[in-house]
Amino acid sequence: MEINGHHMVVDAFSCNPSVLNDIQRLEELLLQITKTLHMEVLHTHFHQFHPEGITGVIVLGTSHFSIHTWPEEGYAALDLYTCGDGNPMTEITTLLEGLESNYANVYYLPRGEKQKQQISSTILDTRKDEGGETNVE
Repeated sequence: MEINGHHMVVDAFSCNPSVLNDIQRLEELLLQITKTLHMEVLHTHFHQFHPEGITGVIVLGTSHFSIHTWPEEGYAALDLYTCGDGNPMTEITTLLEGLESNYANVYYLPRGEKQKQQISSTILDTRKDEGGETNVE
């Protein structure tokens, strides 16, 4: 059996609190990303906490996409795993811009028997520099 998966774990900081507490906007953002990556959505479930915060999961034909938000902290934790062809790292900018995040720690884990089990980590500073470019460390 050959499984070659992509696993992306994101800690998004300094996000817009109103975005992190908008259940419809978050569900639309995550579904937009799954559509761009040509992933089959089997089921979605998003839950609004009171007074604030959201937990959501999208069950995919190739695995899952989840989000947990803490608007009061401007923080979101996301997890996207797929054994499909689409690499979720190609949509990281869309994701962080949608959350209006200023910076994030992004971890990429290749999955499967034939993959080198090495975690790569990137710190993304999505604030634009004077030339309008996103900063990546």
